[in-house]
Amino acid sequence: MFFTIELIARFICCPDKIIFLKTAMNWIDLVTVLPYYVQVFAKNKGGDFLVVLRVLRVIRVLKLARHSKGIIIVTKTLAASVNELALLLFFWFIGVIIFGSIMYYLEFKDGDSEEKNKFSSILQSSWWAVVTMSTVGYGDMVPETPFGKLVASICMMFSMIVIALPVTVIVSKFTRVYAKYKDKL
Repeated sequence: MFFTIELIARFICCPDKIIFLKTAMNWIDLVTVLPYYVQVFAKNKGGDFLVVLRVLRVIRVLKLARHSKGIIIVTKTLAASVNELALLLFFWFIGVIIFGSIMYYLEFKDGDSEEKNKFSSILQSSWWAVVTMSTVGYGDMVPETPFGKLVASICMMFSMIVIALPVTVIVSKFTRVYAKYKDKL
């Protein structure tokens, strides 16, 4: 209720209603307030759709970003590093596909085997590659063959290189952006 009152008060007090309606943050506020009224008028009918709408309320946190110097600097750094981040994601995605496929063919066991096959599809094996390359390593899927362990080691080394190279460029851009905006903010 409070957010609705605040949104209406801002609209009433705004000198230029057209600019108010064109501002993205005001639309975000409206979208985050709407689920409450949809739920009230639908009388709890709507199920999962309402849950998704209620999760959108978290978007309000984005409004805090414009008041934080650190978030502004990080945002400007990410904007300046779009090419490096795209390259990082591209190589990471290629690595997931290649290492997931290789691991599937190395670790796949036929249906005659008593053991449960954790690498049962290329998609499952790609999940292993995502977890391994992101350095999380849940341990839910572990290669058992010697060649599988070798490929896992190569996958880990590849992911460290793929992550390390663009990160150094992004850090240098962060240093430049920080030095540029340190006095302005």
